[in-house]
Amino acid sequence: MTYGEWTHIVSQWDGSTLRLFKNGRLVDSVGVTNANASNGPNTIGLTSNRGYMNGALSDVRVYQRALTPQ
Repeated sequence: MTYGEWTHIVSQWDGSTLRLFKNGRLVDSVGVTNANASNGPNTIGLTSNRGYMNGALSDVRVYQRALTPQ
């Protein structure tokens, strides 16, 4: 991502595949058939090394169903 620019990030899990989209384009996908959200808290803005991102979040939405790419 570029400092000072907004980036639209979406993840989608349909029960078998987890997909990551950046600015509307699929950038990665992985098969995940046994995802269990009760393994720990869901976090937004927390990096993999447990630090918080330096930026802003806008228009955060969480859906209970998979949305289509459209």
